[in-house]
Order: sequence, then structure tokens, then C-alpha cells
Amino acid sequence: MSKVEFTIIEDNGAYAIIWAVFKKSSDIGKQYNVWGDISLPYFVDKKELNASIGSEGVVLNGTKLLVGLLLRYSAIPPFTVTHKVKPYFRDILVNLLRQYTIAKKYVSLDYCIHTISDRLKGEYGASVDGHVLKMVSEILP
Repeated sequence: MSKVEFTIIEDNGAYAIIWAVFKKSSDIGKQYNVWGDISLPYFVDKKELNASIGSEGVVLNGTKLLVGLLLRYSAIPPFTVTHKVKPYFRDILVNLLRQYTIAKKYVSLDYCIHTISDRLKGEYGASVDGHVLKMVSEILP
């Protein structure tokens, strides 16, 4: 992935949410046929973030975007026009969940979501797990 502009909006000590800005002409922009520049939330473990200081930077991948969207789906995205960006969040999230479910050979999207949620609970606590499950119930009833 090419370098992108980003800013850390949330830093809770154990992890950070990085909002990365993608141009309409970027791979992400083209993949989702966005109307203009878009900012997306990525979940990054603070150990990884701290280790990346002075190096090539943090690798932003689909898994980090998936978890970032699960945690910040309802957030107001910075750097973009919110009402034009928010509709893309659901499409991107559902697409990533399907890809992740297939890649991990999970039996269903529901199983995939609960597996991700359980992992986050084990590493970052019950509040992260609860937030993911709450967001999913709003997004995918």
C-alpha cells in the first residue's frame, strides 16, 4: 500500500484509531467508487504504532480497517463531508467482513464477527468487545 496522510484521533493507551485520507484516485477510492477524498478509521495496536516511529510507518491493511470500522462506524469522519462518506462505511464494512470470513474459512459472517470480538475482548477488554457487538447489531440487524 502506498503512503497516505493520517492522523491519530483516538489514543486509549492500548490502541489508537488512525484516520487515513484516501484520494478518489487511490486504490481504495477506485475500489469503492467514492465521490471524492475519503477518510477511513484503522485500528492499530499501540505497541505496533510505537515500534513504527522512525521507521517506514504503520502498515494499514484490511484487517485494521475492518476493526476500525467495527469500532468507529458511528463516528463522524474527519477531513471529509460526512453525509457523503458515511454511506460508504457500510458497504466497505460488509465487503471486508465477507472477505475476512472467506479468507479465514469461517462458517458465517456471524461467527466471523464473534471471533473478532472475542479476540479484541481478550487483548483490549470488555468495553471494546461490547462496542463492536453494539455497532454490528446496528449495522447488520
